[in-house]
Amino acid sequence: MLSEYPPGTQPQKFQFVARNRIIAGLAHGVLVTEAAAHSGSLITANYALQNNREVLALPNRIDAPTGEGPIY
Repeated sequence: MLSEYPPGTQPQKFQFVARNRIIAGLAHGVLVTEAAAHSGSLITANYALQNNREVLALPNRIDAPTGEGPIY
């Protein structure tokens, strides 16, 4: 497990973006299968692009709320 926070720190909403930044930096690439238009998945994909990682998107139903993100 890798974290910027000390052991025993309880999860907070604001910490998820920082966690996604670490994941995107460690990964070879990111695959977005479902994402709302303004979601953590797209934040992670953006971090991956900033770190010169490959980003792939799997088309989803555009009429579904979680299908909007991969088209951006």
